[in-house]
Amino acid sequence: MKYSPFVLRIHCWGGLGSQLFAANLAFDIQAKFPRKKINLILHSGGVTERLAELPEVFPNFQYAIINDYAAMKPSDPTSFSILLSFRKLISKPLKYFRLIATLDDDDFLSSIKYWTIAVRGHYSYRTVTHQFLERFYENLTRHGLESEVFDSGSISLHYRLGDLLSLEEKGPIDHQRIVQVIRFIRDRTTNAHLDLHSDSPEEALLLLANSNLDLEIFTRQQRPLRLILDCSNSEYFIGTSSKISFWIALIRSEILKKDSYLPKEKFDEFQWLSRTETLINYY
Repeated sequence: MKYSPFVLRIHCWGGLGSQLFAANLAFDIQAKFPRKKINLILHSGGVTERLAELPEVFPNFQYAIINDYAAMKPSDPTSFSILLSFRKLISKPLKYFRLIATLDDDDFLSSIKYWTIAVRGHYSYRTVTHQFLERFYENLTRHGLESEVFDSGSISLHYRLGDLLSLEEKGPIDHQRIVQVIRFIRDRTTNAHLDLHSDSPEEALLLLANSNLDLEIFTRQQRPLRLILDCSNSEYFIGTSSKISFWIALIRSEILKKDSYLPKEKFDEFQWLSRTETLINYY
């Protein structure tokens, strides 16, 4: 990756949901500094290895891909700790002169100057602009991603399980709560059927099949971009603890004016993102 002092690098760790927050930040910085060159640095490191999926839907950005997933599991913890301490030490003067910035919410956008060369953070507490959502949805429909045609009874469920099944500090949403929402929609819908999108389809299907839902369930295994488009266009949507679910709900509420159901634990987190709270139902 060639270094240039005139390029602002936005670093991002995580899957497509996190990458979209970084892209939203890039849009805002471009609006603030139209002539500033921006490079999105996508890191593969994290709890699980993440793929760079953003370039497919936003090909006009400049990207650099850093495959650091293996590097985040150090063989020598002592050396790794020394390296982190050194990085913190040298970052203090760089932050003071605004050469680098840490940005998590809207209040920190003013810390980015024209001479800033690097930004790090999770960006997920920043407001997502309507203009960015419009561009994102347009790009989804234009870049070879054709959504299925959904009838009036389609209920899309994005049930994230995956690494949550093994993480001690957090777990998946209780399936009984999800079942209650499905039944609520089913009882008010003609010809209701469920499209199940999950990173662990067998486990998710087993949980739902044992709940006597009395409706057809179709499992869908799709790439995240196609998943977002299909769930956005279905008549009903139920999300879980996933940034992908948040992006679907945002598109539905602000672009398509459709209701969505999200877990109540994420109420405070989602309030940073949405201006149309009446279209977001919390269960």
